Amino acid sequence: MISKMEFVSISGFMNEFDQVVSCCAESGVFHVDNCFEIYKNYENIDKFSPIEDSEGTENLLVDFLDSAKKINKKFIKNIESVDIPIVKVQNFVKYFTSRIKKYVQELDNLNDGLKAFQLILLEYKPFLSLDIRFSDIYNCKYIDVFFGKIDIDALDEFIIKSKNMNWIVTEVSRDKKFCYIYVCFIKNVSKKITLELDNMGFKDSNLIVKSCKISEEIKIIDIKINNIKRKMLEIHKKIDKFWEDTKIYASKILKYLEKIGKFSGIKFATAKYEDKFVIVGWVPKCEVSDFIKKINLINNIDCEAEAAEEHTDINPPIKLINKKIFSPFEFFVQIYGMPLYGDFDPTVFVAITYTCLFGIMFADLGQGLVLALCGYVIYHKKKNNLAGIMFISGLASCFFGMLFGSVFGFENLLDPIYENLLGMHNKPIEIMDSKTMMLVIFSAIFIGILLLILVISMNVYYLVKKKKIAEAFLSGNGLCGLIFYCVMMFFITDLLFLKTGFARSLFSIVLLVLPLILIFLKDILKILIIDHKINFNNKWGNYILTNFFKIFELILGFFTNTISFVRIGVFVFVHYGMMMVVFNLAELSGSLYYPVIILGNLFVIGFEALLVGLQVMRLEFCELFGRFFKGGGRPFDPVMLK
Repeated sequence: MISKMEFVSISGFMNEFDQVVSCCAESGVFHVDNCFEIYKNYENIDKFSPIEDSEGTENLLVDFLDSAKKINKKFIKNIESVDIPIVKVQNFVKYFTSRIKKYVQELDNLNDGLKAFQLILLEYKPFLSLDIRFSDIYNCKYIDVFFGKIDIDALDEFIIKSKNMNWIVTEVSRDKKFCYIYVCFIKNVSKKITLELDNMGFKDSNLIVKSCKISEEIKIIDIKINNIKRKMLEIHKKIDKFWEDTKIYASKILKYLEKIGKFSGIKFATAKYEDKFVIVGWVPKCEVSDFIKKINLINNIDCEAEAAEEHTDINPPIKLINKKIFSPFEFFVQIYGMPLYGDFDPTVFVAITYTCLFGIMFADLGQGLVLALCGYVIYHKKKNNLAGIMFISGLASCFFGMLFGSVFGFENLLDPIYENLLGMHNKPIEIMDSKTMMLVIFSAIFIGILLLILVISMNVYYLVKKKKIAEAFLSGNGLCGLIFYCVMMFFITDLLFLKTGFARSLFSIVLLVLPLILIFLKDILKILIIDHKINFNNKWGNYILTNFFKIFELILGFFTNTISFVRIGVFVFVHYGMMMVVFNLAELSGSLYYPVIILGNLFVIGFEALLVGLQVMRLEFCELFGRFFKGGGRPFDPVMLK
């Protein structure tokens, strides 16, 4: 069900504003609304102005959190906030962020140097085996040398081409990806050689060793890297010490900023005129008297409450209230869309239909019990709505699994119970019996017919309740659509099975055609009843063509929606078929029979439960919801200090 709401308006002088905002936030029941949006049609609204965040609390909070994130530190959660002037908060945040910024900048500079030296090492190490001084090579008068690498895949082609070139190639080392080489050539052709090497995929290593061996240069770089790491470690120690010295006070400051951040949400929605302010919002009816009492304790404050029914033009927020067993299914309702205020809350309908359909399609006592236990444990630990749905759906699977006699895929395990305790010759439903198979399919279609009749009837009821009489009686999801669908289903049943003669009577044809005619003429009848005249501005052709396709779409939609419920019966057989595959694999595995059975059951529980869950949700959203539920509401989101 949907909680009753009241529209609350609070006004007073600016010197009491902070106290009012604090009271609203601490109450935990006040959903603030934008005053300028609510009173946009008010003639003097242009004289009001928003309250600016002069302290910049939002930016302070962002800077504060970013600084802690940069040094990978977490604030203390369960701690009380400080109550100090905002100037002191600003000064501390500035001091805190500037120190962190300084440390982070130093670390970044050192890290850049570290990466540069590490890259040099990567270039040097493949040539470590060359026990030569590079100054001797670079000082040669007639010979020049390039040190570099070539892709392993291109090495053979490179060597073949090099035989016809004016250079000498020598391999030094190789790894999985590259072969490291040096190329010797005459100095006066170095520019031409460079171009040719580039075209052949040679990558210059840019060795900058001038006066010593590579092994000596690597030792020098290792010393520099160790010095950088030592300096970085010293800065990390400074950061840790700074954090230990400030974390308690910083956490209190964070709580304070979060608190006034919540206040900012109310401030930005408040309208100010000279030295007065106006705050508007919503409070649940059951909480409104206590809320008003708290507000009225503040001097010179006016607080008024009106029923939300008087303000439906501004779309009051929605708070769903359902019993604990149904509340997890609010998750599905919110995915589709919140109901409008005063509309029908479909949570109970979804809970019952989803649970029953899931149980039929995934009917197994053992697997359902595993699903229910997993859902129960997760729900009680994480309070996850999907886990709650899994628990309830698992219990439904257990119930229908008992009817079908299936326990972890063993179809005859419960036979002794049926025969000895209940005195039955067979289990209630034998899935693979030839007669039962067709019965299951027709039963699935029958369930779909009943559900479609139910949702259309619900739509008629709520349209009448909202005084939308034309829609209630003359629409495809109204009374005419309901009559047509019921007659059409009985017409087909009689024609195929019952043979009572109803399908061949003139009366049945009239009952089929008359509702369609009324639906076709809905707009004309509506205009005649309300305006007492018809004026389509010579658009009759467009009207006839449009409504013809609407009628065609309506008939086709009824057929496809009904046939879509065949999947209920199909998934009953899918479960049986998947377990047959598991048992066949187990028999082929010999001594691994029981491990295969266990693993197969785990796979079926996970895979089929997910598949069935999605298919049932599809039936709810595509075949049922759209016929009686429109959505468009917004959730009740009170300002709260946690």
